Amino acid sequence: MDEAGLPAPEFKETDGGVTLILRNGMKGELESGKEKLQEKLQERLQERLQEKLQENPRLNKTQAQIIDLIRENNSITYGEMVARLSKSQEAIRKNIATLKEMNVLRRVGPDKGGYWEILDNANNK
Repeated sequence: MDEAGLPAPEFKETDGGVTLILRNGMKGELESGKEKLQEKLQERLQERLQEKLQENPRLNKTQAQIIDLIRENNSITYGEMVARLSKSQEAIRKNIATLKEMNVLRRVGPDKGGYWEILDNANNK
């Protein structure tokens, strides 16, 4: 095991016998990969936000972020938006109401089972 650079096996006694645990030594690499993925995702979201603000200067930052989230998942809920954007539910509702008034966004179907639709003139505002 040492020659391969792997951790030593672990033996644990249980009520019914012995359990052998073999680790592949990749936990640190997985954690590192997860952090890198989160950083890349954050960078990409920032890039998309900047693009969105340039495309549509009338949208504020939160509204542009809402549009991005809806582009990723048009069935996203208010609660998911609150969690992803770290905004209050009231702030999300007000910004969505504004987007609807601007004819940038509309809700199709019921609250449960419906979806968001970004209208064509979202890029023309």
